[in-house]
Amino acid sequence: MRRKTPTFNYDLKNGSKVIYQGITQDPTVREKQHRQAGQKFTHMVVYPLPDTSDRAKVDNRRHKNASRG
Repeated sequence: MRRKTPTFNYDLKNGSKVIYQGITQDPTVREKQHRQAGQKFTHMVVYPLPDTSDRAKVDNRRHKNASRG
C-alpha cells in the first residue's frame, strides 16, 4: 500500500485579514511561489499538523465555510 504524503492547510494573510486559503505539501515552496506570482500578503499561517491530502481538503472546506459565516 502506498503511503500518503503529508499535506498542510494554509492561509495567506494581509494583517489579520485572510486573503487566500490553500492546501500544499511543501509550505515553504508554496509561499515562495505566491510571492513570485506577485501576490500581496504579510504572512502565511500554516496549520501545524501535517495530514493526508483527503483530510486536508475536508478541513480546508470547513475552515473556508467558518470564515465566511
